[in-house]
Amino acid sequence: MDEKETKKRPRISLRFKWTFFITIVVFFMYVIFAVTNFYFVSHTMMKNEQVTVKNAVDATISRFEEYNQPLNKETVKNRILVDTKNSYKDTLVDQLKRNDLQIVIADVNNKQLYETKNYNIPIEKTSELTIKEQHKNNRLKGLVGTAPIKSKQTGKIIGYVSIYNNIHIYHETINSLLSKLLPNAFFVLVASIFAGYVLVGLVLRRIRMISKTIKSINESPESEVRIPKQKQNDELSDVAEQFNSMLDRLQQYTNQQKEFVQDVSHELRTPVAVLEGHLQLLNRWGKDDPEVLEESLQSSLQEVSRMKHMIQEMLDLTRLEQDENKYADEVTDAKPIILQIYNDFKTLHPDFKITLDYDVREDAQVKIYRSHLEQIIIILMDNATKYSDDKKEIYMSVSRSENYLEIAVQDFGVGISTENQEKIFNRFYRADKDRSRASGGTGLGLPIAKQLVKNYKGFMYVESIVGSGSVFKIELPIVTKKD
Repeated sequence: MDEKETKKRPRISLRFKWTFFITIVVFFMYVIFAVTNFYFVSHTMMKNEQVTVKNAVDATISRFEEYNQPLNKETVKNRILVDTKNSYKDTLVDQLKRNDLQIVIADVNNKQLYETKNYNIPIEKTSELTIKEQHKNNRLKGLVGTAPIKSKQTGKIIGYVSIYNNIHIYHETINSLLSKLLPNAFFVLVASIFAGYVLVGLVLRRIRMISKTIKSINESPESEVRIPKQKQNDELSDVAEQFNSMLDRLQQYTNQQKEFVQDVSHELRTPVAVLEGHLQLLNRWGKDDPEVLEESLQSSLQEVSRMKHMIQEMLDLTRLEQDENKYADEVTDAKPIILQIYNDFKTLHPDFKITLDYDVREDAQVKIYRSHLEQIIIILMDNATKYSDDKKEIYMSVSRSENYLEIAVQDFGVGISTENQEKIFNRFYRADKDRSRASGGTGLGLPIAKQLVKNYKGFMYVESIVGSGSVFKIELPIVTKKD
């Protein structure tokens, strides 16, 4: 989809979308509640009305089941009309006084013998109690319960009884329920719109704050503006925290790139000037002098080699700063590597007295990539040989604390002043520039070592006294059983 088609789309705000969604969900839930409630009340009331019909039928049957002969008008008159005038009341008398019930009694030939009201309800012959619904114009009007009256002695049918219930109470209850549910639906609709609008506004206010911060950074990429710390601990707080972390990281990368350009341009100025001087010398007259030509070519090649080495180290350091977690899960057994480097340096520097004190009994599995551990120790050992003067002695010790493997490399050389001890971990910083340049140092070894240690959640620091030597210590996390 191209940009023109995107612009043609009408803009619908999140506030409208979310408010509409909340309203629909809340209203739908209310409809489900209302329908469920209506069905439950309706079903329960209908059951009650059916029980009322059954009780009226049972009460009527109990009044006549003592007779052996078929019912007639005289029998019915004696058993119903007389008792209703007496002060004694039973279930049938109570049923007869209800306005919503009509009782019809017929003989075995289905001829009507008695009725409480003229509802003209036909009596169907039936062998057992049946309760049917009566409808008019597709609307439920009442219930009709019909049952045979059987003699208790003979078990024969002596008549029939039919009870009509106009379910007046049922209709009143249902109408009352509907009169409450329907207006409440309108109230719920309005309330859900209002509540959704307010709640969405609270959420969008925080989103607008994030958007405002992004806009400010777009206008000024170098700005240090960040999303304010959120009071709530929710998903938006996580987004704000992650966004701030991303900005910090991007700014760190930007600063690293600037430092890289500045450092490289500064450090390349000297070798480029040396190359330029030799080339100008050769261009003027040096190419005619074999001795000068040879010396200039050797010096130029040496400077080119230094530049190549320095650029490679700069790229390595930049890559380390950007790929902090690339080898985060690597685990290495430190002992074989330390012993190998110890033996290599004893072979390469026979004029040095190199001592190793390995005070770790069990295997030391450290959380670091094998090549990186080698690189760190070699940098420290190499610096120890470069900065040792008369006393050519190096002492390396390995010990273990509860969670860290501690490696220390000590030399007895020139030492480092207090003000320079923190600066030596900066790029291209050399406490003794003449000695470093003479030994081929670029000032990047210690920054690379410290960045590597930092990437693996370790620590690196130095202790030094001018004229007495230096001790470089590193601490690397050990893999425990919990890990």
